[in-house]
Amino acid sequence: MLTIANQLGLTTSAWQPLGVARTILATMSQVVSASSSYVNLVAQGGYATTAAAMVDSNGNPITTWMDLVSSEVYGNTRIAASPASGVIVFANAQSIPYGPFPIGSLHLKNPLTLATYSNTLSTEQIYGNAGSTIPFNSTVHFAADAAYSGSNGSAIDGTQLVLTTPLAGVTTLPLGTSPGSSSMVGTNAETNQALLTRDQDKLGSISPNGAGSALEYIATTPSIVAAFGAVSATVTRAQEILVQSTGVVTLYIANSAGPSTSPDCTIVQAAEQFWAVPTGMTLQVVPAVTVYIAVRVTIYVTGSAGLIGGINGTASQAVQEFFSLVPVGGLYGSLSTGEVSLSSISAAIQSVAPLFITELQYASPSGPTALAVGQVPVLDPSSTFTVVVVPFA
Repeated sequence: MLTIANQLGLTTSAWQPLGVARTILATMSQVVSASSSYVNLVAQGGYATTAAAMVDSNGNPITTWMDLVSSEVYGNTRIAASPASGVIVFANAQSIPYGPFPIGSLHLKNPLTLATYSNTLSTEQIYGNAGSTIPFNSTVHFAADAAYSGSNGSAIDGTQLVLTTPLAGVTTLPLGTSPGSSSMVGTNAETNQALLTRDQDKLGSISPNGAGSALEYIATTPSIVAAFGAVSATVTRAQEILVQSTGVVTLYIANSAGPSTSPDCTIVQAAEQFWAVPTGMTLQVVPAVTVYIAVRVTIYVTGSAGLIGGINGTASQAVQEFFSLVPVGGLYGSLSTGEVSLSSISAAIQSVAPLFITELQYASPSGPTALAVGQVPVLDPSSTFTVVVVPFA
């Protein structure tokens, strides 16, 4: 603006700081600067690939533009977060029964992540069994409370949730260790990149030849699958493989916690047969294959002892969340097959407290973990996250 004013013959070099002329130009410059920032966002938001990469000044994803372009161009809406839910088995040392419990009256807590849970059915009770576990058909269903929506409420097999509602003689059994018990699986809201992938797969779903991306799109779009039944956990990952010698296409599917269940595969199979499988094609939908990865790491942090508990639990949660985003078959890196790299695990842990974590020492894994076709990583229950505080120098 000063250059243009000078070209018009104005004596800009004589204008003093805080003078009227320079103050007006400085004000206009701020307005134009802010406007150009908005124009930048508008330009990026018009295209799915650039909208998916948009972040704010703090590096956090901007979702509003991706929501708009997905809805207007592809007819897709972002999949919302779902609370972690599962089935808990109790041991009752008393001969007296408890319940039935009104919805939301029975509470649990994860001692590692501090996530809390409440019962979701009003017809269930805990029977008196003099110390033995309750019958298979007497388990109690729980879901994470609203403050722990998505993967914040997830808990893997082997985790022992703590009963916070006082019931004398009643304890919980570790998740997945007794018939009827299950892990707590929560799904985060769909990320920009996952939504972009589903948008691009949408093109395959309108192909008359049943393109491979159509299979993955249908499996990971809850609104389509729901017409054929209620899955126990939203399918978030899928990989289709054609065996040339037989002509059979296998679709491996997984949710955010790991492989989908066989009943869920049956529901997805029905949706695929209706929407995407052309005449002459044979499709089988199967659970992805679990690859347990034991992460045993010592986390060195600079600070006070008060950091230990918080970092221990959130580091485990961060690695679980990272594993939930790894595609079926893994990410490509240093190996010739898909993998889960050690550096990506470290990045997940570092994100918990980047200003305080100074070093990571691994007992396992020692390097990248290879994943074959159809495999997904799951955090091994034996994993340990040991926090060591290094005092300020």
